[in-house]
Amino acid sequence: MKVLVATEETQGQRKNDFCRVPEGELVFTGPRHTKGAVDDECGCSRSLTGIDCRKGTTTACVVEREMTEADLADAIRESVKLGGWPVEDAIIVKMAHRMRHLTEQFRVGAVLEYRGGTLKERLRG
Repeated sequence: MKVLVATEETQGQRKNDFCRVPEGELVFTGPRHTKGAVDDECGCSRSLTGIDCRKGTTTACVVEREMTEADLADAIRESVKLGGWPVEDAIIVKMAHRMRHLTEQFRVGAVLEYRGGTLKERLRG
């Protein structure tokens, strides 16, 4: 299944890029505490969350991993639980489904940015 992992590739294309997630760590559209502007100081509206570290990154790479949507839901569930966020199974399952749907449209190796709920491929250059 295609999933997203943190990457520092293309960091700096936007002045407010950041990558606090170790390279290669699985990322997801994690819990958000704000619905602020995409380019506000918080960064929640433009970042993905690392499954293990629960920190943010503005860039991710599409990779193929031996996992199912249910495996992804399990990983998200554990991350959310360890992060102290409420664990609502129906929402976790929807998050995993959404991540699968979002990544399907991109080729393996594509570097993406997340902005306001949308993933977009970044050009390398």
